[in-house]
Amino acid sequence: MKRTMAFLLLLAVIIMPVQAIEPKDVKPVKNVIVMIPDGTSISTVSIARWLQWYTNPDKPRLNIDPYMCGTVITHSSNAPIGDSAPTTSCYMTGYPSLSGYVSTHPVSDPANDIYPMDPAKAYQPLMTVLEAGQILHNKAAGLVFTCEFPHATPADCAAHSYNRSRYDWIAPQMAHNDLDVVIGGGVALLPQESEEYLKSNGVAIYKNDIQGMRADTSDKMWALFRDREMSYDMDRNPEEEPAIEDMTRIAIEKLSRNENGFF
Repeated sequence: MKRTMAFLLLLAVIIMPVQAIEPKDVKPVKNVIVMIPDGTSISTVSIARWLQWYTNPDKPRLNIDPYMCGTVITHSSNAPIGDSAPTTSCYMTGYPSLSGYVSTHPVSDPANDIYPMDPAKAYQPLMTVLEAGQILHNKAAGLVFTCEFPHATPADCAAHSYNRSRYDWIAPQMAHNDLDVVIGGGVALLPQESEEYLKSNGVAIYKNDIQGMRADTSDKMWALFRDREMSYDMDRNPEEEPAIEDMTRIAIEKLSRNENGFF
Protein backbone atom coordinates (compact mmCIF):
# COMPACT_ATOMS: atom_id res chain seq x y z
CA MET A 1 0.00 0.00 0.00
CA LYS A 2 2.82 2.39 0.85
CA ARG A 3 4.46 1.67 -2.49
CA THR A 4 1.18 2.36 -4.29
CA MET A 5 0.67 5.65 -2.46
CA ALA A 6 4.24 6.69 -3.21
CA PHE A 7 3.76 5.83 -6.88
CA LEU A 8 0.50 7.79 -7.09
CA LEU A 9 2.13 10.77 -5.41
CA LEU A 10 5.03 10.61 -7.86
CA LEU A 11 2.63 10.29 -10.78
CA ALA A 12 0.70 13.33 -9.55
CA VAL A 13 3.92 15.33 -9.43
CA ILE A 14 4.87 14.24 -12.95
CA ILE A 15 1.54 15.10 -14.58
CA MET A 16 0.93 18.28 -12.63
CA PRO A 17 1.06 21.14 -15.14
CA VAL A 18 3.81 23.71 -14.67
CA GLN A 19 2.55 27.25 -14.53
CA ALA A 20 4.17 29.42 -17.16
CA ILE A 21 5.91 32.62 -16.10
CA GLU A 22 4.53 35.75 -17.67
CA PRO A 23 7.14 37.82 -19.54
CA LYS A 24 6.21 40.85 -17.44
CA ASP A 25 7.18 38.90 -14.31
CA VAL A 26 10.67 37.99 -15.53
CA LYS A 27 13.26 40.23 -13.94
CA PRO A 28 15.83 41.69 -16.35
CA VAL A 29 19.37 40.33 -16.05
CA LYS A 30 22.01 42.97 -15.40
CA ASN A 31 25.20 40.93 -15.25
CA VAL A 32 26.10 37.67 -17.01
CA ILE A 33 29.02 35.52 -15.86
CA VAL A 34 29.87 32.40 -17.87
CA MET A 35 32.51 30.02 -16.51
CA ILE A 36 33.81 27.41 -18.95
CA PRO A 37 36.20 24.75 -17.63
CA ASP A 38 37.15 23.69 -21.16
CA GLY A 39 36.99 19.95 -21.73
CA THR A 40 35.48 19.17 -18.34
CA SER A 41 32.94 16.35 -18.39
CA ILE A 42 30.47 15.22 -15.75
CA SER A 43 32.81 12.32 -14.90
CA THR A 44 35.64 14.81 -14.24
CA VAL A 45 33.44 16.70 -11.79
CA SER A 46 32.46 13.43 -10.11
CA ILE A 47 36.11 12.42 -9.68
CA ALA A 48 36.90 15.84 -8.22
CA ARG A 49 34.00 15.53 -5.78
CA TRP A 50 35.11 12.09 -4.59
CA LEU A 51 38.69 13.30 -4.19
CA GLN A 52 37.44 16.26 -2.18
CA TRP A 53 35.41 13.95 0.07
CA TYR A 54 38.24 11.47 0.63
CA THR A 55 40.82 14.14 1.41
CA ASN A 56 38.46 16.29 3.49
CA PRO A 57 35.58 14.22 4.96
CA ASP A 58 34.06 17.26 6.61
CA LYS A 59 33.56 18.93 3.23
CA PRO A 60 32.00 16.43 0.81
CA ARG A 61 30.83 19.01 -1.73
CA LEU A 62 32.62 21.14 -4.31
CA ASN A 63 32.34 24.92 -4.31
CA ILE A 64 30.59 24.75 -7.69
CA ASP A 65 27.85 22.37 -6.48
CA PRO A 66 25.36 25.08 -5.39
CA TYR A 67 25.50 26.54 -8.90
CA MET A 68 25.03 23.32 -10.85
CA CYS A 69 21.38 23.11 -11.81
CA GLY A 70 21.35 21.25 -15.12
CA THR A 71 23.30 20.08 -18.13
CA VAL A 72 23.50 21.24 -21.74
CA ILE A 73 24.36 19.17 -24.79
CA THR A 74 26.78 20.87 -27.16
CA HIS A 75 27.86 19.44 -30.48
CA SER A 76 29.06 20.28 -33.96
CA SER A 77 26.51 21.08 -36.64
CA ASN A 78 27.28 17.83 -38.42
CA ALA A 79 28.60 15.58 -35.64
CA PRO A 80 27.82 14.73 -32.00
CA ILE A 81 31.35 15.57 -30.85
CA GLY A 82 32.98 18.94 -31.33
CA ASP A 83 36.15 20.77 -30.35
CA SER A 84 36.24 23.99 -28.34
CA ALA A 85 35.33 26.21 -31.30
CA PRO A 86 31.87 24.93 -32.35
CA THR A 87 30.84 23.93 -28.83
CA THR A 88 31.56 27.31 -27.27
CA SER A 89 29.73 28.76 -30.29
CA CYS A 90 26.67 26.89 -28.98
CA TYR A 91 26.89 28.78 -25.70
CA MET A 92 27.70 32.17 -27.23
CA THR A 93 25.42 32.25 -30.28
CA GLY A 94 22.82 29.50 -29.88
CA TYR A 95 24.07 27.83 -33.06
CA PRO A 96 26.22 24.71 -33.38
CA SER A 97 28.93 24.95 -36.01
CA LEU A 98 31.65 22.93 -37.70
CA SER A 99 34.87 21.85 -36.02
CA GLY A 100 37.33 24.74 -36.06
CA TYR A 101 34.66 27.39 -36.70
CA VAL A 102 34.69 30.34 -34.29
CA SER A 103 31.17 31.83 -33.94
CA THR A 104 30.71 31.47 -37.69
CA HIS A 105 27.73 29.95 -39.53
CA PRO A 106 28.68 26.47 -40.79
CA VAL A 107 28.74 25.25 -44.34
CA SER A 108 25.80 22.98 -45.06
CA ASP A 109 26.59 19.27 -44.88
CA PRO A 110 23.22 17.65 -45.82
CA ALA A 111 24.41 14.08 -45.41
CA ASN A 112 25.50 14.64 -41.81
CA ASP A 113 23.87 17.83 -40.48
CA ILE A 114 22.10 17.23 -37.17
CA TYR A 115 19.78 20.14 -37.96
CA PRO A 116 19.16 21.53 -41.47
CA MET A 117 21.63 24.33 -42.20
CA ASP A 118 20.94 27.18 -44.61
CA PRO A 119 23.73 27.10 -47.23
CA ALA A 120 23.10 30.77 -48.02
CA LYS A 121 24.36 31.72 -44.53
CA ALA A 122 27.65 29.80 -44.77
CA TYR A 123 30.66 31.70 -43.34
CA GLN A 124 28.54 34.56 -41.98
CA PRO A 125 29.51 35.75 -38.48
CA LEU A 126 27.10 34.77 -35.72
CA MET A 127 26.44 37.48 -33.14
CA THR A 128 27.54 36.45 -29.65
CA VAL A 129 25.91 37.16 -26.31
CA LEU A 130 28.85 39.43 -25.48
CA GLU A 131 28.42 41.45 -28.67
CA ALA A 132 24.66 41.67 -28.22
CA GLY A 133 25.16 42.97 -24.70
CA GLN A 134 27.52 45.64 -25.98
CA ILE A 135 25.41 46.73 -28.94
CA LEU A 136 21.88 46.44 -27.58
CA HIS A 137 22.39 47.27 -23.89
CA ASN A 138 25.69 49.15 -23.73
CA LYS A 139 27.07 46.63 -21.26
CA ALA A 140 30.73 46.31 -20.38
CA ALA A 141 32.49 43.22 -21.72
CA GLY A 142 35.40 41.28 -20.31
CA LEU A 143 37.26 38.01 -20.74
CA VAL A 144 39.39 36.16 -18.19
CA PHE A 145 41.18 32.96 -19.20
CA THR A 146 44.35 30.95 -18.69
CA CYS A 147 44.88 29.93 -22.32
CA GLU A 148 46.12 32.37 -24.99
CA PHE A 149 43.53 35.05 -25.80
CA PRO A 150 42.86 34.04 -29.47
CA HIS A 151 42.23 30.45 -28.37
CA ALA A 152 38.86 29.19 -29.60
CA THR A 153 37.08 29.33 -26.23
CA PRO A 154 37.60 33.05 -25.45
CA ALA A 155 37.64 33.91 -29.17
CA ASP A 156 34.13 32.48 -29.58
CA CYS A 157 32.89 35.34 -27.40
CA ALA A 158 34.36 38.17 -29.44
CA ALA A 159 35.61 37.03 -32.85
CA HIS A 160 34.57 35.13 -35.97
CA SER A 161 36.59 32.78 -38.15
CA TYR A 162 36.19 29.54 -40.08
CA ASN A 163 39.67 28.50 -38.92
CA ARG A 164 40.41 28.55 -35.21
CA SER A 165 44.15 28.30 -35.88
CA ARG A 166 44.35 31.64 -37.70
CA TYR A 167 45.36 33.69 -34.70
CA ASP A 168 46.52 36.39 -37.13
CA TRP A 169 42.83 36.82 -38.10
CA ILE A 170 41.34 36.37 -34.64
CA ALA A 171 43.64 38.49 -32.46
CA PRO A 172 42.99 41.80 -34.30
CA GLN A 173 39.24 41.16 -34.20
CA MET A 174 39.32 40.77 -30.45
CA ALA A 175 41.36 43.94 -30.05
CA HIS A 176 38.97 45.92 -32.29
CA ASN A 177 35.86 44.53 -30.59
CA ASP A 178 36.35 47.11 -27.82
CA LEU A 179 36.46 44.73 -24.88
CA ASP A 180 36.76 46.56 -21.58
CA VAL A 181 38.86 44.01 -19.71
CA VAL A 182 41.02 41.17 -21.04
CA ILE A 183 43.25 39.17 -18.67
CA GLY A 184 45.02 35.96 -19.61
CA GLY A 185 47.78 34.50 -21.75
CA GLY A 186 49.22 35.50 -25.11
CA VAL A 187 51.80 38.32 -24.94
CA ALA A 188 53.42 37.22 -28.20
CA LEU A 189 50.09 37.05 -30.02
CA LEU A 190 49.03 40.70 -29.69
CA PRO A 191 49.89 42.41 -33.02
CA GLN A 192 51.63 45.78 -32.84
CA GLU A 193 48.78 47.43 -34.76
CA SER A 194 46.27 46.02 -32.31
CA GLU A 195 48.30 47.24 -29.34
CA GLU A 196 48.49 50.72 -30.83
CA TYR A 197 44.74 50.68 -31.45
CA LEU A 198 44.05 49.74 -27.85
CA LYS A 199 46.35 52.42 -26.48
CA SER A 200 44.79 55.06 -28.74
CA ASN A 201 41.41 54.17 -27.22
CA GLY A 202 42.54 54.62 -23.65
CA VAL A 203 43.17 50.96 -22.81
CA ALA A 204 45.93 50.28 -20.28
CA ILE A 205 48.18 47.43 -21.43
CA TYR A 206 50.36 45.28 -19.19
CA LYS A 207 52.66 42.52 -20.44
CA ASN A 208 54.06 40.11 -17.86
CA ASP A 209 53.51 42.87 -15.29
CA ILE A 210 51.52 41.45 -12.39
CA GLN A 211 52.15 44.44 -10.15
CA GLY A 212 51.06 46.85 -12.86
CA MET A 213 47.84 44.90 -13.37
CA ARG A 214 47.06 44.92 -9.65
CA ALA A 215 47.79 48.63 -9.27
CA ASP A 216 45.82 49.74 -12.34
CA THR A 217 42.83 51.98 -11.60
CA SER A 218 41.53 52.51 -15.14
CA ASP A 219 38.22 51.18 -16.45
CA LYS A 220 39.75 49.47 -19.48
CA MET A 221 42.71 47.11 -19.35
CA TRP A 222 44.46 44.31 -21.19
CA ALA A 223 46.87 42.29 -19.02
CA LEU A 224 48.66 39.40 -20.75
CA PHE A 225 51.11 36.89 -19.32
CA ARG A 226 53.57 34.51 -20.98
CA ASP A 227 53.99 34.24 -24.73
CA ARG A 228 51.01 31.93 -25.20
CA GLU A 229 49.04 30.03 -22.55
CA MET A 230 49.59 30.64 -18.85
CA SER A 231 51.10 28.03 -16.53
CA TYR A 232 49.07 25.34 -14.85
CA ASP A 233 48.25 26.49 -11.35
CA MET A 234 50.51 23.87 -9.73
CA ASP A 235 53.43 25.19 -11.82
CA ARG A 236 52.57 28.89 -11.55
CA ASN A 237 55.03 31.35 -10.03
CA PRO A 238 52.72 33.64 -7.99
CA GLU A 239 55.26 36.44 -8.27
CA GLU A 240 54.97 36.41 -12.06
CA GLU A 241 51.51 35.07 -12.94
CA PRO A 242 48.22 35.82 -11.16
CA ALA A 243 45.76 33.16 -10.08
CA ILE A 244 42.47 33.00 -11.97
CA GLU A 245 40.75 34.10 -8.75
CA ASP A 246 42.88 37.26 -8.69
CA MET A 247 42.23 37.92 -12.38
CA THR A 248 38.49 37.42 -12.01
CA ARG A 249 38.21 39.67 -8.96
CA ILE A 250 40.00 42.51 -10.77
CA ALA A 251 37.88 42.08 -13.88
CA ILE A 252 34.58 42.12 -12.00
CA GLU A 253 35.63 45.19 -10.00
CA LYS A 254 36.32 47.11 -13.21
CA LEU A 255 33.33 45.83 -15.18
CA SER A 256 30.96 46.62 -12.30
CA ARG A 257 31.55 50.32 -12.86
CA ASN A 258 29.23 50.17 -15.86
CA GLU A 259 25.73 51.02 -14.61
CA ASN A 260 24.22 48.92 -17.41
CA GLY A 261 25.92 45.77 -16.21
CA PHE A 262 28.46 43.51 -17.85
CA PHE A 263 29.21 40.24 -19.57
